[in-house]
Amino acid sequence: MKKNVNIVPILAVCFIIGGLICFGLYGLFEFEIIKLSGPNVNMDMLFLAPVIGTLFFLTGILIPNISRQNVFVGSIEFLSVFLVTAIECSIFMFIKNNMTGFYIGLGSAGIFLFIILLLALFAKKAKQLRFYKPAKAITKVPKDELLKNCVKDLYSPDLPWEISVEGDAIIGRIDWKNTTSFSFAKVSNELKSFEYRVCLTDDYKFFEVMVEKERTGSVSPTGASLHYSYFYGISLRYYKSFEVGINNKTGETGIIKTEFSTQEIRDKIRHYVEERGYKY
Repeated sequence: MKKNVNIVPILAVCFIIGGLICFGLYGLFEFEIIKLSGPNVNMDMLFLAPVIGTLFFLTGILIPNISRQNVFVGSIEFLSVFLVTAIECSIFMFIKNNMTGFYIGLGSAGIFLFIILLLALFAKKAKQLRFYKPAKAITKVPKDELLKNCVKDLYSPDLPWEISVEGDAIIGRIDWKNTTSFSFAKVSNELKSFEYRVCLTDDYKFFEVMVEKERTGSVSPTGASLHYSYFYGISLRYYKSFEVGINNKTGETGIIKTEFSTQEIRDKIRHYVEERGYKY
């Protein structure tokens, strides 16, 4: 069985180290421990080192939390890092008496703030403005026992997804879209599935992997095509679409609305393992 690797802490450490290196270089040059000289050296640009260091450092600190959130909340948190960096940049430029740079930094901060507010508004309308809160551990359940009972514990006839176990992983899977749509001189079929894996370790830790698969086929007077796509990572997503056609799962015809959030299945399984003593 292919072993999954949790890349979140690796990315976090790399960004934090990168940020610390930028801060360290700034200190060496600012206090002239290392001197720069030459006709092409512009010491006024030295402020970029702590700005980039802040960007890297805050990204590293937030990555473990961003990876737990849905696409809206994660994007808002990530853009907040750029907002702070833009404000810091404008402050540095003001100190350096560079008013052009100050206004550019201030304008960039305003753009990031506008995008954040726009995302928050859309997320609230889509009922996706939800911050993930880990469940409290009720008891500690050994890995083998948890894997043995999870399918039975997580099963519910009201839930649209399937639960299974593969090796040390609990898998939740759903075929969430199967539609045939009609447009001018073209018929298309879309089949999309989502798979969420929680991989357990013997020391009561877990990490997650998400797999999305899509198959799209179309027929038109000019010919036929078939396309496959595959996504493997940790990004939570939200989908909403309208099209004229047939829902092949329900038989519904007309204007077909498809809405799906990968957070629903993720939260269900994550809370289950967290309540049994496992930590991310």
